[in-house]
Amino acid sequence: MRLRNVNLTYTFPKDLISKLKLQGASVFVNGDNLLVLTKYEGNDPEQGFSGVTNTSLVPNVRTLTFGLNISF
Repeated sequence: MRLRNVNLTYTFPKDLISKLKLQGASVFVNGDNLLVLTKYEGNDPEQGFSGVTNTSLVPNVRTLTFGLNISF
């Protein structure tokens, strides 16, 4: 089982952002490759494999991205 991609966004209410003279504002967090649950010990079939080196031993990169979107 994998938790591959999660995107959570919160958009601020219009009455709050209008006091700051903004048209829109939101915050977000994105997560990629957050969780892998398996008993399988072989090569990951989704990993790249080259003829030069065995890249299947390198796990997928876990990435978290945070951000703020503001409209004036």
